[in-house]
Amino acid sequence: MGRRVPLRGVIFALLGALAVAGVVLAVYDAHGALLTLEIVAPIGVVTVLASEWIAGWGGLRRRFGAVAALAALALAVIVVLFIQIMFVSRHDAL
Repeated sequence: MGRRVPLRGVIFALLGALAVAGVVLAVYDAHGALLTLEIVAPIGVVTVLASEWIAGWGGLRRRFGAVAALAALALAVIVVLFIQIMFVSRHDAL
């Protein structure tokens, strides 16, 4: 049998994304909160699922290094996506 989806981790990732979007809503506006939710939520869920996959690997040192690399990669992807939104407007692209 396969492994189950880690619902607790996925729910935690979605709640974290909602919390970050709530902060953006309080500080900036609804559009920024929606964009934040659209970027952070999928990356968070994918990170949780990938970390569950990594949990089945060999030694603790290898797992720790892989999860640290995964977290750095997720952060880098989020930063790159926010940078693209900030510096490329639809008007400039047209």
